[in-house]
Amino acid sequence: MEVAAGGPLRESDVAQTQRQLYNLGIFTRVQIAEQNPSGTDTDKTVVVGVQEGDRYTIGYGFGFEVQRIAGGSKNPNGTTLGASPRGIFEIARNNLFGRAETLSFQARVSTLEYRSRRRSRQAIC
Repeated sequence: MEVAAGGPLRESDVAQTQRQLYNLGIFTRVQIAEQNPSGTDTDKTVVVGVQEGDRYTIGYGFGFEVQRIAGGSKNPNGTTLGASPRGIFEIARNNLFGRAETLSFQARVSTLEYRSRRRSRQAIC
């Protein structure tokens, strides 16, 4: 938090705090506002409201791919053109163990190429 207790309330500090909370990747909404902004008190109470994002993200897709393939048993000196349907599936778990980390699995399947990849990302604030 860039906003410090007892210090001045700067709009740039509020914007920086919002940016840092969004960059964690676990909140879909961050609101920071003064309580009773039109009041005459010199000391203000700042309210921070956040909405946590979805824990799981699932993505999928289907398509068609065409690829130029070099060599091979039928044509060792040239290239052939290969085509196949392709499917993609991805699942991610956000805010893993409450530590703003993400674990994701992505798979892409086609008759031309098989891939499986596991990634993890750690948010730094």
